[in-house]
Amino acid sequence: MTVEEGEEMVALAKEKGLFLMEGMWSRFLPNTRQVMRWLEAGEIGDIKFIDMQFSFSVDMENPKPRLVLPEFGGGSMYDLGVYTVEMASWYAGANPEAYEGYCVDFMPNSDGTAVMALRYPGGILATMRTGIACEAPCRATILGTKGRIEIDKFYLAREARLIREEALVEKCSADYDVPKGLTWQLEAVCGYLRDGVGESDVVPARDTIATAEVLGTMMKRFYPDYYGNN
Repeated sequence: MTVEEGEEMVALAKEKGLFLMEGMWSRFLPNTRQVMRWLEAGEIGDIKFIDMQFSFSVDMENPKPRLVLPEFGGGSMYDLGVYTVEMASWYAGANPEAYEGYCVDFMPNSDGTAVMALRYPGGILATMRTGIACEAPCRATILGTKGRIEIDKFYLAREARLIREEALVEKCSADYDVPKGLTWQLEAVCGYLRDGVGESDVVPARDTIATAEVLGTMMKRFYPDYYGNN
């Protein structure tokens, strides 16, 4: 969960000659790959804004401990922020260089809703909203100088749309759920193991550690007494 833990795992994997990768399976999905092809081809020009939203409402009377308790990495920032930051960084092609945010408590040392603003290299700005206290559409929007890309439920990426001048240029869609969504990551990992590589080019350790730094810094700002000592 922390930068220190991530760096320790990376060092141990290198020492033992083992493959190590964070399971950010959303980066391996077919429609996510298509979004990256659109971006690399310059279909929306230069990226200027990335907007991410991921929020749902937990059972207020009997919430799952892993979703709310700080000792389990609960709260919207840790549980959902990892997806928003990791995927925004993937779209931006870099890790953030500055960030700020605010939250509202769900319980002591655990946020129910949070917002972040991030600046990426190349003049890209990103906004992110996460929540475990309210229902909201889960979506990502990437805005460029020539158009935009919309991705519904971006962590599953069942549908992505390329739009220019308010007209749909291209759409890619697929019907699968979480278990099926994991298969593309599994296939990639099998390939890495066959090739004998130590880490993934899709989810490199530097991205995992950079995201841990962003989330850890924000949580220390939100809850300095708890996360400053843990």
